[in-house]
Amino acid sequence: MNYHRLSKEQFEELHEEFAKYLAALSIDRKEWEQIKATQPEAVEVHLDQFSDLVWEDVLSKNLYLEHLSQPFFCFRMPSRCHATNRG
Repeated sequence: MNYHRLSKEQFEELHEEFAKYLAALSIDRKEWEQIKATQPEAVEVHLDQFSDLVWEDVLSKNLYLEHLSQPFFCFRMPSRCHATNRG
């Protein structure tokens, strides 16, 4: 995992995209429910992989990344961004 996992709210907002991600892996709804019930480690892997895909897409499209907290930070993103795992 290269980036922070998406929050529950973010996954809820991206549920259609997550369904497409699973479909690309040939995982239908019935199989996903079975995986959730019997393979919690596989669920974690899929959630992490999807999160990484989303963050890669977001970061590849943005020149600036804002971190809205005190103090305020604004990072200029280079054309090629390398991931860091900040846990």
